[in-house]
Amino acid sequence: NERIAVLLDREHQIGHTYFLNVRDMDELSQRFRHQVFPLLQEYFFDDWSKIRAVLGKSPFVDERPAESRFDVPDLVEEDRRVYERLPDGDQRWKSPAAYKAIYESGSESPSDTA
Repeated sequence: NERIAVLLDREHQIGHTYFLNVRDMDELSQRFRHQVFPLLQEYFFDDWSKIRAVLGKSPFVDERPAESRFDVPDLVEEDRRVYERLPDGDQRWKSPAAYKAIYESGSESPSDTA
């Protein structure tokens, strides 16, 4: 929420009601994938650098070279990257360490974790 307040404002912070009645990692994963993450995408208009900044060192955003999407990689700038939310079936959604990484402080960038 501190990062959201800096990048947007305090009115966009994520309230505790998103996490009420969450009893286990399956429920936390479900809420985060289907409510919190889409909210971040809406807040930041799919600006993945800001979404990644809010999520800190968590592994929930996948980063790949753009040329991996093309049969003719010469059409894409060499340093262009593609960002996507992890697929629903990825086990990192259910990892307590992945959620803890959101609020841990540190100087590492999100791409340093995987």
